Amino acid sequence: PASAGAVGMIGGDSGPVKILVSMAEEGVKAAGGTVTYNDLYPAAGVSDWMPYAQSIKSKNVKGLVFMGQYTQLAKLEQALTTIDYKLDWIDANSSAYLDAFIDLTGGQALAAQNNVTDLQGFHPLELADRNPATQKVIDLYAKYAPGAEVSSMSFRAFSSWLLFAKSAASCGDALTRKCVYEAATKETAWTGGGLQAPLDMSRQDAPVTCYNVMIATTDGWKPADFKPNSGAYRCDAPAVRLTGNYPKPVTLADVGKTIADLK
Repeated sequence: PASAGAVGMIGGDSGPVKILVSMAEEGVKAAGGTVTYNDLYPAAGVSDWMPYAQSIKSKNVKGLVFMGQYTQLAKLEQALTTIDYKLDWIDANSSAYLDAFIDLTGGQALAAQNNVTDLQGFHPLELADRNPATQKVIDLYAKYAPGAEVSSMSFRAFSSWLLFAKSAASCGDALTRKCVYEAATKETAWTGGGLQAPLDMSRQDAPVTCYNVMIATTDGWKPADFKPNSGAYRCDAPAVRLTGNYPKPVTLADVGKTIADLK
């Protein structure tokens, strides 16, 4: 809580990432936080992160939201640790949820900085022995893609594919795009067979209320002490409706169509 008045944002200088940074800033402010540092770095990365580390220190940033490649975050944290500046927390974002981030950051920086990430309701790999669906995905990777690293994106992909497969199967011989779409939107508590906390697919703007926080340690990623209240998840996240001028998803109306045209 003491960090709420000194939150920093930094992200890669690219269109999509800048939008994510703006959304994150709006979310922090809606939650009662104050953003005191906001910066961009070249999307391809920088060779020297020391100027960024010095700037974060000079602004007395307590909590940092990082939007970009985990390889660059690892270098930034090494620079912060070199100048002996420790933040209360760093939101590493879910792309850093890899063993590679642990290895790149190094023991000294990992021990000095408090890296956390929200898996947004997907069951952690590290607790696969408690969740058969997670273990099944790991086993499939071991069998069909030995050596490939399983990530949070892997589970998102599996969950999306399973939603399509279940919806398509329910259509039987009358398989059409419309049937698949309508079947998918009937799922009001979709879990991907147990890969994630339930999601209501019938509502396009349904807020995600379940989350699960992981913390990076020298021994790998581990569940943080976030007091889960529903299995591996905590399901009381406050909903914030963003009001910023962000790009809208393309709709059927944008191409002169309606849902009636979906066959």
